[in-house]
Amino acid sequence: MSENRNTKIMEKNQKVVRKMKKYIRTFPLKSEEINLIYRDIDGMAEEARERGESLEQVLGKNPREFCDELMYAVGGIKTPGGRKILRFVGGWYKFLAFMFLLGALMSLASMVVYIIGDLFSAKPDILGEIQFAMPDSIEAIILGAIYYIAGKHAIQYSTDVSLANKAMKWGVGMFLFEVLSYVVLSLPDIGKTYVALWIFWLVCDCFGSVLFIIGAWRNRPHLEGETV
Repeated sequence: MSENRNTKIMEKNQKVVRKMKKYIRTFPLKSEEINLIYRDIDGMAEEARERGESLEQVLGKNPREFCDELMYAVGGIKTPGGRKILRFVGGWYKFLAFMFLLGALMSLASMVVYIIGDLFSAKPDILGEIQFAMPDSIEAIILGAIYYIAGKHAIQYSTDVSLANKAMKWGVGMFLFEVLSYVVLSLPDIGKTYVALWIFWLVCDCFGSVLFIIGAWRNRPHLEGETV
Protein backbone atom coordinates (compact mmCIF):
# COMPACT_ATOMS: atom_id res chain seq x y z
CA MET A 1 0.00 0.00 0.00
CA SER A 2 2.80 2.37 1.00
CA GLU A 3 4.79 1.42 -2.11
CA ASN A 4 1.83 2.23 -4.36
CA ARG A 5 1.42 5.58 -2.62
CA ASN A 6 5.11 6.42 -3.11
CA THR A 7 4.87 5.44 -6.78
CA LYS A 8 1.92 7.75 -7.32
CA ILE A 9 3.73 10.59 -5.53
CA MET A 10 6.83 10.09 -7.69
CA GLU A 11 4.75 10.06 -10.88
CA LYS A 12 2.99 13.25 -9.80
CA ASN A 13 6.32 14.88 -8.91
CA GLN A 14 7.76 14.00 -12.33
CA LYS A 15 4.73 15.57 -13.99
CA VAL A 16 5.17 18.75 -11.92
CA VAL A 17 8.89 18.88 -12.81
CA ARG A 18 8.07 18.65 -16.51
CA LYS A 19 5.57 21.50 -16.19
CA MET A 20 8.09 23.61 -14.27
CA LYS A 21 10.77 23.11 -16.91
CA LYS A 22 8.31 23.87 -19.69
CA TYR A 23 7.36 27.08 -17.89
CA ILE A 24 11.03 28.06 -17.50
CA ARG A 25 11.57 27.65 -21.26
CA THR A 26 8.98 30.35 -21.99
CA PHE A 27 11.39 33.00 -20.67
CA PRO A 28 14.41 34.45 -22.52
CA LEU A 29 17.10 32.90 -20.32
CA LYS A 30 20.60 31.87 -21.38
CA SER A 31 21.34 28.14 -21.73
CA GLU A 32 23.60 28.09 -18.67
CA GLU A 33 20.95 29.88 -16.62
CA ILE A 34 18.30 27.38 -17.69
CA ASN A 35 20.59 24.46 -16.83
CA LEU A 36 21.30 25.98 -13.40
CA ILE A 37 17.59 26.36 -12.69
CA TYR A 38 16.96 22.81 -13.94
CA ARG A 39 19.56 21.49 -11.48
CA ASP A 40 17.83 23.29 -8.62
CA ILE A 41 14.47 21.84 -9.65
CA ASP A 42 15.91 18.33 -10.02
CA GLY A 43 17.57 18.69 -6.62
CA MET A 44 14.26 19.59 -4.98
CA ALA A 45 12.58 16.68 -6.79
CA GLU A 46 15.25 14.29 -5.51
CA GLU A 47 14.77 15.59 -1.97
CA ALA A 48 11.02 15.05 -2.32
CA ARG A 49 11.66 11.46 -3.52
CA GLU A 50 13.91 10.69 -0.56
CA ARG A 51 11.36 12.08 1.89
CA GLY A 52 8.45 10.39 0.16
CA GLU A 53 6.59 13.70 -0.09
CA SER A 54 5.04 15.68 -2.90
CA LEU A 55 7.20 18.29 -4.57
CA GLU A 56 4.77 21.03 -3.50
CA GLN A 57 5.29 20.05 0.15
CA VAL A 58 9.07 20.23 -0.16
CA LEU A 59 8.94 23.55 -2.03
CA GLY A 60 6.54 25.01 0.52
CA LYS A 61 4.85 27.08 -2.20
CA ASN A 62 3.25 26.91 -5.61
CA PRO A 63 5.74 25.42 -8.15
CA ARG A 64 5.26 28.38 -10.49
CA GLU A 65 6.04 30.85 -7.70
CA PHE A 66 9.19 28.83 -6.95
CA CYS A 67 10.19 29.07 -10.64
CA ASP A 68 9.59 32.84 -10.62
CA GLU A 69 11.89 33.24 -7.63
CA LEU A 70 14.58 31.08 -9.24
CA MET A 71 14.44 33.03 -12.50
CA TYR A 72 14.74 36.32 -10.67
CA ALA A 73 17.67 35.03 -8.58
CA VAL A 74 19.55 33.40 -11.48
CA GLY A 75 18.67 35.49 -14.54
CA GLY A 76 17.30 38.71 -13.06
CA ILE A 77 14.00 38.13 -14.86
CA LYS A 78 10.74 39.31 -13.38
CA THR A 79 7.42 37.70 -14.20
CA PRO A 80 5.48 39.93 -16.62
CA GLY A 81 2.51 41.75 -15.14
CA GLY A 82 0.06 41.24 -18.00
CA ARG A 83 -0.95 37.65 -17.36
CA LYS A 84 -3.87 38.42 -15.08
CA ILE A 85 -5.08 41.09 -17.52
CA LEU A 86 -5.03 38.65 -20.44
CA ARG A 87 -6.82 36.00 -18.38
CA PHE A 88 -9.48 38.57 -17.45
CA VAL A 89 -9.89 39.53 -21.11
CA GLY A 90 -10.21 35.87 -22.00
CA GLY A 91 -12.98 35.42 -19.45
CA TRP A 92 -14.72 38.63 -20.55
CA TYR A 93 -14.66 37.66 -24.22
CA LYS A 94 -15.97 34.18 -23.45
CA PHE A 95 -18.80 35.77 -21.46
CA LEU A 96 -19.64 38.00 -24.45
CA ALA A 97 -19.51 34.95 -26.72
CA PHE A 98 -21.97 33.15 -24.43
CA MET A 99 -24.35 36.12 -24.47
CA PHE A 100 -24.25 36.43 -28.27
CA LEU A 101 -24.80 32.70 -28.77
CA LEU A 102 -27.60 32.71 -26.20
CA GLY A 103 -29.23 35.62 -28.03
CA ALA A 104 -28.94 33.73 -31.34
CA LEU A 105 -30.48 30.63 -29.78
CA MET A 106 -33.39 32.61 -28.36
CA SER A 107 -33.94 34.37 -31.70
CA LEU A 108 -34.00 31.04 -33.55
CA ALA A 109 -36.34 29.56 -30.96
CA SER A 110 -38.71 32.51 -31.37
CA MET A 111 -38.58 32.09 -35.13
CA VAL A 112 -39.56 28.43 -34.81
CA VAL A 113 -42.47 29.34 -32.52
CA TYR A 114 -43.74 31.99 -34.96
CA ILE A 115 -43.39 29.60 -37.89
CA ILE A 116 -45.42 26.94 -36.06
CA GLY A 117 -48.03 29.59 -35.29
CA ASP A 118 -48.12 30.64 -38.96
CA LEU A 119 -48.88 27.09 -40.02
CA PHE A 120 -52.27 27.43 -38.34
CA SER A 121 -53.01 30.94 -39.63
CA ALA A 122 -55.10 31.83 -42.66
CA LYS A 123 -52.20 33.60 -44.38
CA PRO A 124 -48.91 32.03 -43.27
CA ASP A 125 -45.78 34.09 -43.85
CA ILE A 126 -43.06 31.60 -43.04
CA LEU A 127 -40.55 33.17 -45.42
CA GLY A 128 -41.11 36.56 -43.82
CA GLU A 129 -40.45 35.16 -40.37
CA ILE A 130 -37.21 33.58 -41.57
CA GLN A 131 -36.07 36.76 -43.30
CA PHE A 132 -36.83 38.76 -40.16
CA ALA A 133 -35.04 36.57 -37.60
CA MET A 134 -32.27 34.80 -39.55
CA PRO A 135 -29.93 37.78 -40.27
CA ASP A 136 -29.74 38.78 -36.60
CA SER A 137 -29.19 35.16 -35.56
CA ILE A 138 -26.37 34.67 -38.06
CA GLU A 139 -24.75 37.96 -36.98
CA ALA A 140 -24.93 36.92 -33.32
CA ILE A 141 -23.43 33.50 -34.08
CA ILE A 142 -20.53 35.07 -36.01
CA LEU A 143 -19.84 37.60 -33.24
CA GLY A 144 -20.07 34.85 -30.61
CA ALA A 145 -17.56 32.72 -32.52
CA ILE A 146 -15.14 35.65 -32.94
CA TYR A 147 -15.26 36.58 -29.25
CA TYR A 148 -14.90 32.95 -28.15
CA ILE A 149 -11.81 32.41 -30.32
CA ALA A 150 -10.30 35.73 -29.17
CA GLY A 151 -10.96 34.83 -25.53
CA LYS A 152 -9.40 31.42 -25.96
CA HIS A 153 -6.27 32.97 -27.47
CA ALA A 154 -6.04 35.59 -24.71
CA ILE A 155 -5.97 32.87 -22.05
CA GLN A 156 -3.55 30.75 -24.07
CA TYR A 157 -1.12 33.64 -24.63
CA SER A 158 -1.24 34.70 -20.97
CA THR A 159 0.88 31.71 -19.95
CA ASP A 160 3.77 32.19 -22.37
CA VAL A 161 5.80 35.39 -22.73
CA SER A 162 7.20 34.15 -26.04
CA LEU A 163 3.68 34.61 -27.47
CA ALA A 164 3.42 38.27 -26.43
CA ASN A 165 3.74 39.47 -30.04
CA LYS A 166 0.92 37.19 -31.16
CA ALA A 167 -1.19 38.44 -28.26
CA MET A 168 -0.50 42.02 -29.36
CA LYS A 169 -1.60 41.24 -32.93
CA TRP A 170 -4.85 39.75 -31.62
CA GLY A 171 -5.38 42.75 -29.35
CA VAL A 172 -4.89 45.24 -32.19
CA GLY A 173 -7.04 43.13 -34.49
CA MET A 174 -9.88 42.99 -31.96
CA PHE A 175 -9.56 46.76 -31.39
CA LEU A 176 -9.96 47.46 -35.11
CA PHE A 177 -12.82 44.96 -35.30
CA GLU A 178 -14.66 46.52 -32.35
CA VAL A 179 -14.18 50.08 -33.64
CA LEU A 180 -15.31 49.14 -37.15
CA SER A 181 -18.33 47.14 -35.96
CA TYR A 182 -19.40 49.96 -33.63
CA VAL A 183 -19.09 52.60 -36.36
CA VAL A 184 -21.05 50.48 -38.84
CA LEU A 185 -23.83 49.69 -36.36
CA SER A 186 -24.08 53.30 -35.18
CA LEU A 187 -24.15 54.89 -38.65
CA PRO A 188 -27.97 55.20 -38.67
CA ASP A 189 -27.81 57.18 -35.40
CA ILE A 190 -25.06 59.59 -36.42
CA GLY A 191 -26.39 63.11 -36.05
CA LYS A 192 -29.04 61.94 -33.60
CA THR A 193 -26.65 61.32 -30.71
CA TYR A 194 -24.40 63.74 -28.82
CA VAL A 195 -20.76 63.36 -29.86
CA ALA A 196 -19.66 62.91 -26.24
CA LEU A 197 -22.18 60.10 -25.75
CA TRP A 198 -21.14 58.48 -29.04
CA ILE A 199 -17.48 58.51 -27.93
CA PHE A 200 -18.41 57.18 -24.50
CA TRP A 201 -20.15 54.13 -25.97
CA LEU A 202 -17.27 53.64 -28.39
CA VAL A 203 -14.84 53.50 -25.46
CA CYS A 204 -17.12 51.03 -23.66
CA ASP A 205 -17.33 48.88 -26.79
CA CYS A 206 -13.52 48.74 -27.09
CA PHE A 207 -12.99 48.02 -23.38
CA GLY A 208 -11.91 44.40 -23.93
CA SER A 209 -9.55 45.01 -26.83
CA VAL A 210 -7.79 47.91 -25.05
CA LEU A 211 -7.16 45.62 -22.07
CA PHE A 212 -6.00 42.93 -24.52
CA ILE A 213 -3.36 45.31 -25.89
CA ILE A 214 -2.29 46.43 -22.41
CA GLY A 215 -2.04 42.84 -21.22
CA ALA A 216 0.01 41.81 -24.26
CA TRP A 217 2.37 44.76 -23.78
CA ARG A 218 2.87 44.02 -20.09
CA ASN A 219 3.34 40.30 -20.78
CA ARG A 220 6.56 40.86 -22.65
CA PRO A 221 9.71 39.40 -21.06
CA HIS A 222 11.10 41.89 -18.55
CA LEU A 223 14.74 41.97 -17.52
CA GLU A 224 16.18 43.37 -14.32
CA GLY A 225 16.08 47.16 -14.40
CA GLU A 226 12.91 47.34 -16.44
CA THR A 227 9.62 48.46 -14.98
CA VAL A 228 6.96 45.77 -14.77
